[in-house]
Amino acid sequence: MDTRIINSHPASARLEMLGIRYLFKPAVRAQHQPQETASGSDTAPSSCSVHSNYNDAADSRTDPLLESLYRPSYSVWTYLELYEDLCCGFNTPRARLLAAIQNSMGWDACSFTYWPVTRKFSNKTVPDKDFFYSAMDRINPVYIFCFGAAAFNILLPREKFTYGKWVTGRFSIMALPSIDALMPDNRFLKNFTWRMINSFSLA
Repeated sequence: MDTRIINSHPASARLEMLGIRYLFKPAVRAQHQPQETASGSDTAPSSCSVHSNYNDAADSRTDPLLESLYRPSYSVWTYLELYEDLCCGFNTPRARLLAAIQNSMGWDACSFTYWPVTRKFSNKTVPDKDFFYSAMDRINPVYIFCFGAAAFNILLPREKFTYGKWVTGRFSIMALPSIDALMPDNRFLKNFTWRMINSFSLA
């Protein structure tokens, strides 16, 4: 099937709401290198319309802080400090760097979401692999972009961290450098990371 028909048809918005969009890869790909967004720009994760089944506040495993992220998406982005950054309004240097990468690729708000590998429990932020994968079952991403060995070791505790593509069950995880390693201006590592993500992006 020519997926361009799905992407361009007037009913595509309805298909997206039904969760059908992610049976097909969107046909968008940027060709330029990422640029940092201006300091103080709004990097809060964008919202997009979702089917009500994907935003079930009655689910005991959800967190009110994460409700806007709980939606069908082509990709999920995660790293160890993600939950703390979300608590800070997602306007940290790490958040701005990720926004710059996503903007450089021309990804729309429904092409990615975030989900932490940790959760808040008894006023402590603790690793929670099961919490992460239970969300993946409902978000249903094509790819999970995992930044850094610390997050990777939570998701794949029996594996040795190396950059590249890993498969666990039906999920494809892209192991990438840590966000902190990319800053403040590690051009070599940023370009390496950008090329790696772009090779799995919306082609």
